[in-house]
This record gives sequence, structure tokens and C-alpha cells, in this order.
Amino acid sequence: MDYRKAFDPIHHSLLITKLKGLGINPCIINCICDFVMDRQQRVKMTNDIYSEWKDVMAGVPQGTKLAPWLFLV
Repeated sequence: MDYRKAFDPIHHSLLITKLKGLGINPCIINCICDFVMDRQQRVKMTNDIYSEWKDVMAGVPQGTKLAPWLFLV
């Protein structure tokens, strides 16, 4: 199974609200906010051509140890 697309629709503010509702330590929530918010991405089209940087408003960075845990929340 391919779970990559499951991480894309997680909206950051909803994730933080759920973490607060679970009573997670505010210091940990701040670290998670820093991890998921204010991220940008762009697409490499050819060797030297890239798209413009765009803000990422939802989703969790894939390939990290924290991503599956945040998805479970």
C-alpha cells in the first residue's frame, strides 16, 4: 500500500488543535509547529529550471520519523 497521499491533506491548524486537545506539553507542540508550519516547496523541471517557491499549507514532511505519529493524531 502507498500511504504517501494520506499525509497530504493534514491541515496544520487542525493538527495543532488536536494536539492541544490531547493535552500534549506546549513545548512539544511548539516544536511540532516549527516542524510543519512555514514550509515552502518548488518543483525541479530540468537541470537548471525550477518553479517558484510556494507555501505549503497542509501536509506533513514525508520520510521523517515524526510524520506517521502526526498522521495517527
